[in-house]
This record gives sequence, structure tokens and C-alpha cells, in this order.
Amino acid sequence: MKLRIDRSHMSQPDGGWGIVLEDGPVLSDEKVDGLIKKMKDHRVVNGLPVGDPENEIAMKYASAFPWLIKQVPDEEEEANDAESWIHRLWRSFPMQMAETRARDERFEQCVKCPHFEPLEQDSLSGEALRRLILMNPAKSRTEHGWCLLRGWIPSIAVQIHDPWNFADWTIKDKDCWLDQAKPITK
Repeated sequence: MKLRIDRSHMSQPDGGWGIVLEDGPVLSDEKVDGLIKKMKDHRVVNGLPVGDPENEIAMKYASAFPWLIKQVPDEEEEANDAESWIHRLWRSFPMQMAETRARDERFEQCVKCPHFEPLEQDSLSGEALRRLILMNPAKSRTEHGWCLLRGWIPSIAVQIHDPWNFADWTIKDKDCWLDQAKPITK
């Protein structure tokens, strides 16, 4: 796993980003991208291997600013779709929730849908499983599933008031509650 900076997060370190390199110089910049460029430039000029500056910065800031750091799988590792969706939703979880009656109706429809597939929770990392449990305040949904049509976890998605930004829209299905609820506009 590599560490990466969450550039979409609203907070940033006071005074900008900075790092002390192993050969002594202190580099800093207001933006993390500027610091990464300075690190690469310094290493190229001095004939050093460029390496992975973003990972190095993320490792330095992980203990002080854990909310700015995210883990991403290496290229040879591939996170499963459910885990990727959980992490994406976690970073931008919507504030407005659906009414209880709407949640129950949506979930009932999802469970009966032929696109619903039980989610193997053993396939999730510990962090993804923790986030899945935290995002499901109903706690009654012990059976989580995966929607093959939308590419999301229905027990979480049905709770969101306006879930359209978190769904795959490449396929339409007249029986899906999501297609029934959203007006089609071009």
C-alpha cells in the first residue's frame, strides 16, 4: 500500500507543506504539488533517484494529519469494487439523509432485484469494513450486498437523500428505484 495526500480535503497544514530531505535541505511550499515538484527537481539536479515523493510526504504527515492521508493499493494490488466505493463515499459522505420510510422501501426493492448480490465482507480490508459499519447507522442491515447495476452497496446508498452522484449511470433499468426517482434530463 502507498500513502497519498487527499487533495480534496478542505483543511491543509498551517504554513503550508514542508519536509527535511535525507541529505539535509529543508523544502517547503504552500501546496503539496509544489513541494513534490521541488523534491523531484532537487533529486534530478543532484543525480539522485526521484523515488515517490508524495508517499514520503504522506508518511511524514500521517501521524499529525491523518485525515489528509489515504491509502491506495499498489498497481499490482487491486482493491475490489466494493472497497473502492466505500472509500470514495467515506471521503465525501453526504449530509442529507433519506426518510426512514424511503430507506426501507428502497432497500426492500434492492434486495428483490436480480442485480443484488450478497457482499463477501471477508473480501474487505479491516478499514473498509469499519467504515461500512460506521456509515450504516440503522445497524439492522447485517446483510450487506453489492448492486451489479449501480456499482454500490445498497444498504448504504438507500440512506442517502440524493444518491445520484454515487451511482454508475451507464445502464438504465426501469425497475430500479433510482431510475424511477430521478427525472431524466439531457
